[in-house]
Amino acid sequence: MNDTPKTADAPRRKSGRPRGGAVDGREAILGKAIPAFSRLGYEAVNLRDLAREAGVNPALAIYHFGSKSDLWLAAVARLVEWMAPRRRSLAEIAESGAPYRERLEDFYREYVRVNAEIPDYGLFILQEAVRPTERQAVVRERLIMPSYLQTRPLLEEGMRLGVIPEQDPTLLFFMTIIPISNLFAGSSMVDPLLQLEARGEDLISGVFEVVMRCLTGQSRAGGS
Repeated sequence: MNDTPKTADAPRRKSGRPRGGAVDGREAILGKAIPAFSRLGYEAVNLRDLAREAGVNPALAIYHFGSKSDLWLAAVARLVEWMAPRRRSLAEIAESGAPYRERLEDFYREYVRVNAEIPDYGLFILQEAVRPTERQAVVRERLIMPSYLQTRPLLEEGMRLGVIPEQDPTLLFFMTIIPISNLFAGSSMVDPLLQLEARGEDLISGVFEVVMRCLTGQSRAGGS
């Protein structure tokens, strides 16, 4: 039986009466589920084990989520919630009346910071990127496409203005935005080399500078 989601809608609440503290229990389970799906992958996650790790009765996991597939969908919905205010911030930057170069820099600097703050977001996506399942389509539509639709117009504007060399904007999106997410998603692997936590703001600035050179062929100080 294929335990993959058929819809990205939030899972329906199960019938019956929950025990006391059910709302807190649901949040506790979901709080464990997101890093578990991100770091272990879907197949390795067990609903009852997550409930025990969250310190709640495993029956609550069944009551609130019903199945691992529904729990995974709830995790996607929560990631969308996390990103909503950050996407609004990115939209405000892209649509402001500031000079283009300033908007481009502020947009990518903010995107780097977002991924540094919530590395599980990129890791969650990366887990499904290598598995051709129905979950992959959900991740593409709900987590990747919003970034693409938000970023592409900014890249195309840069090409029209001559700030960004003329090229395939879709390819440019995947060659700049996705690697940022993957860098912070793979923090446990690259940290011995990059010392991500120790570098803090210096790392964010360094990643930003590299991305700007990839986009424009110039450092932050150069260009129009």
